[in-house]
Amino acid sequence: MERTSLVSGLDFVADLTDLQQKVSGSDLVVTGEGSFDLQTLQGKAVAQIIDICLQKDKHVVVLCGVNQVTQQDLSGKYSDDQLKKIKVYDLVSRYGAEGSMKRTKECLELLCSTEIKALFTSSGDGDGDGASQ
Repeated sequence: MERTSLVSGLDFVADLTDLQQKVSGSDLVVTGEGSFDLQTLQGKAVAQIIDICLQKDKHVVVLCGVNQVTQQDLSGKYSDDQLKKIKVYDLVSRYGAEGSMKRTKECLELLCSTEIKALFTSSGDGDGDGASQ
């Protein structure tokens, strides 16, 4: 009889893609979620990726359609030093719901070419001044 086991989706993909090593070799990890909310922080892939980045002392940017996580929510899960490594950018607050839906690619390109690029050009090391933008 063949033995099977149930594993998390991210653990399976992380093993297949050697995610731990790739995060170790990176300066910045960018991940995304349609709606970044409390459910996300309770173990969805994005939260697991954030945790891997923090374990490796790496910066992580979360790009999302809508951010429903407050600074207080993040502070309840992460230390002040860890919060300095996390940035959350949502499209709706910047470009509106309709604009974000109709022009997602354009909005992401604009966000990456301005806000995220500024993380590295303003201080040179990626350390921002807060966890959520």
